[in-house]
Amino acid sequence: MCRVYTGCSRIKRSRCGHAFKIALIVFAVALSLTLVCSNVYASEYTATGSYKNQKIVHVGFFRYDGYHNMDSSGEKSGYGYDFLQMISGYANFKYVYVGYQNTWSDMVNMLRDGRIDMLTFAMKTTENKKYFDFSKHNIGTSSALLTTSTENTKFAASDYDPFDGMRVGMVKGTDRKRDLDAYAAENGISYTAVYYSNEADLQAALKKGRKIDAMLSEDMRVLSDEVIIDKFSPRNIYVIVKKGNTSLLERIDDSIKKLNTADPGWMIDLQKKYFHSEYSSNMSMSQSETKYIRDLAKKNKSLKVLFNPERYPLSYYQGGAAKGVLVDIFKQIASEYDLPYQFVKAGSIDEYYQLRDDKKADIILDFVESTDEAEVLGYRLTSPYAGSNCSVITKKSFTGTPATAAVIKGSEAFEAIADDQNEQVKIINYDSFSDCIKAVKSGKADCTYTYSLTAQMYILTDHNDKLKASQLNDNSFQFRMAVNSKTDMALYAFLNQASHTITDSQTEEITDAYLVSAKQSYNILDFLADNPALMISLIALILAVLIGFILIQRKNADKLKASNEALEEAVEAANSANASKTRFLSQMSHDIRTPLNGIIGMTQIAGENINDTARVEDSIAKISQSSEHLLTLINDILDLSRIESGKITMAHEPADIRTTVNQCIEVLKSSIIGRDLEITTSVSMSEHPYVLTDALRIRQILINIISNAVKFTPDGGRIIFKAEGHPDPEEKILNCRFEIADTGIGMDDEFQKNIFQTFVQADSGNARTNYPGSGLGMSIVKQYVDMLEGTIEINSKPGEGTAVIVRLSLEIDRNAAASEDTDVPAGDYDFSGVNALLVEDNEINMTIALFLLDKSGLIVDTAADGLEAVDKFRASDVGYYQCIFMDIMMPNMNGYEATKAIRALDRPDAETVPIIAMSAKAFSEDIAEALENGMNAHVAKPLDAHIIFETLARFI
Repeated sequence: MCRVYTGCSRIKRSRCGHAFKIALIVFAVALSLTLVCSNVYASEYTATGSYKNQKIVHVGFFRYDGYHNMDSSGEKSGYGYDFLQMISGYANFKYVYVGYQNTWSDMVNMLRDGRIDMLTFAMKTTENKKYFDFSKHNIGTSSALLTTSTENTKFAASDYDPFDGMRVGMVKGTDRKRDLDAYAAENGISYTAVYYSNEADLQAALKKGRKIDAMLSEDMRVLSDEVIIDKFSPRNIYVIVKKGNTSLLERIDDSIKKLNTADPGWMIDLQKKYFHSEYSSNMSMSQSETKYIRDLAKKNKSLKVLFNPERYPLSYYQGGAAKGVLVDIFKQIASEYDLPYQFVKAGSIDEYYQLRDDKKADIILDFVESTDEAEVLGYRLTSPYAGSNCSVITKKSFTGTPATAAVIKGSEAFEAIADDQNEQVKIINYDSFSDCIKAVKSGKADCTYTYSLTAQMYILTDHNDKLKASQLNDNSFQFRMAVNSKTDMALYAFLNQASHTITDSQTEEITDAYLVSAKQSYNILDFLADNPALMISLIALILAVLIGFILIQRKNADKLKASNEALEEAVEAANSANASKTRFLSQMSHDIRTPLNGIIGMTQIAGENINDTARVEDSIAKISQSSEHLLTLINDILDLSRIESGKITMAHEPADIRTTVNQCIEVLKSSIIGRDLEITTSVSMSEHPYVLTDALRIRQILINIISNAVKFTPDGGRIIFKAEGHPDPEEKILNCRFEIADTGIGMDDEFQKNIFQTFVQADSGNARTNYPGSGLGMSIVKQYVDMLEGTIEINSKPGEGTAVIVRLSLEIDRNAAASEDTDVPAGDYDFSGVNALLVEDNEINMTIALFLLDKSGLIVDTAADGLEAVDKFRASDVGYYQCIFMDIMMPNMNGYEATKAIRALDRPDAETVPIIAMSAKAFSEDIAEALENGMNAHVAKPLDAHIIFETLARFI
């Protein structure tokens, strides 16, 4: 089992224990060297435990991966090499390494001939005892090892039928053949021995798999593309010297004894250090397990996997995707062994427990309760595969014993820990660890209890440095996989075995990734601060549109001036209009430059104060305000231009007038946030609210008036919104009356006379500075009211306020009288797990769209033009893309052409996949053209996240 987090302060913490042991060994070696050097050296070992001088020892250093290694630069390593270094300090040896290119058998002959003094990795056999003396203490244990190629799925431990008749490769002269004979006899199998002169040739033959099915070797080596199918006949290994070399052997024995005393676990440490590999932990599958996984694939069946979504960062969801240390560990297991699965998403702790108790999953990833509880619920528990300590988080300023503790809902374990710390503690339950942390920060709770890794994640992201975490070493959690009892037992057997294969290094790598991610968390402020070019590009784009519009207007003015010189009245009218437009453009130049100056100036300030978070936040807020003002100016200009050109017609479509009114009330409420304004609303609609009209224009009329009321009413004032609707006697017409009244600055009689005129603005005193705007709003309102055949009335006095009354007669839609409001309610949208294709040729627009779409959990693929979009959709699985966001103006193939091409594909989802236009072509005829070309809806640029998700919610 791997411990996910043990509380070391460094991110790379799991080597702490190993480093400590090594440090202990180094200390012991150094201490011994000091003692040895302080004595009077003797040429032989004495009864007092000292040596007169350093002894040069010729040691056999045969090549054996993992045991003896030497790289191209001559650097040595391995289990045997480290052992030699460990005892050299105690024995005062200086080694001469002999025979790296020789085999073990060569080394044995060299020791018999006296060409070397000592040799390690020797086993006590009758033959060896004739010629050599053995150390009293063993230096490790090695078993006979049967391995096969990773490509061979025929063999598995404890499943001996396929073993019968197998071809086993081995090095000629190996003493392990006797053990293999005994093993074969015991298990009732036969085999054919195939001999090789050395280990390298043997391993090469196994990889090819033509002449041998398995190989026989020792387990104290590094495996290469092999799977262990069985181990047997474990033997101790020793140091040997030539028979009669008593003085050297005594020195070796004394050194091993001292090493064992100083570090009893040195053999285990070296075993883990050199002989672990992803295939060396018996992670082989039986035939039944292999067949089970293959059957799942054949039936196209995926195992259902469930986890608690509120165990951040151990298990949680982010943007609809399963995340966390435990999740990633499981993914590694599943990937390594082709295990098909899908996550059963629990949206809350309560839903997780409900799904778990109802046995809606085949595998529970993070079971922490008892084996008894698992049995009662109908699950079998694997061995623990991960663990974590518990930590308590408080404010840095907190001292004493916590009286209140924030505990995540459903965790009896954390509640018990809190009670152990203080029996009088008051427990306050929250839905998530994040909520618990907020409670501590706000003072609602003195502390909260979390997993230690969770604590470190929150400490890393505590930029204000207000929190501290303390680890409770007496409290820990073990995570097991719980397997549904109704599933095939092969699944349990496989996962239980897999739970033992997870290593500390694997868990470290996964854990470190989350810690680094938390430390380097990225938000919108960082994004804007790091991308000043993006902000400048947006400003440049807006400026280009405005300049283009002004140039077009001037060009139109020139054409108008020169058109009909013979018609004096027309010329005079044209000149008058041009003069008015010139005055308007002069005024607009001021109004446009004001927000642009704010955007450019604040961007520069933010760029020069990147490290000053408060200054950057203030600059971005002012950039946002100026951008909204600039967008309002542009919209007003374009609306007025289209009205004058006659391109706007009123729609005659079904609508619920109550929905329109409620939307306007919501705008009014949101507009006064941060203001000291009182609002009063009164809505009285008849039982016939369904009408045929242009709801968009009605909403635009009312919101424009509301915006003026909010803008021109100082704090402390009041705004009243009234809406009434009564049918005529024949119940064919709904007579509506809308009134927006305020206690604002009001208007004088002269200005009221001109308020609806085109290109006229109030310019008294400092009104333009204090109340910025285009001066076109009421002109647009009046023309929309006229087009709807309604009336508008204004009553105002300076210093007393203004009341605007709009009356509209709307045709009642009898066919829709029984229908329901199908508008999607406002709120947060979650499209987790929904695959979307975003088609956009502009890199900046692509970046903005991806940023907005990511908020809702959408999984977004991208295409740079219509042709690429069609190719990606054609290559995808049926139903994979659940929506497409399509730009219109693109190279190679535009949005209309791409939509037609997708609809024409011969596949069931081609006609049904929602395609939403996302374009700056936003006039009514553009929307109509998008629908005519097969698109389902249209969203205008600049993009608004709420409008995008509200539109998408109609289809998903």
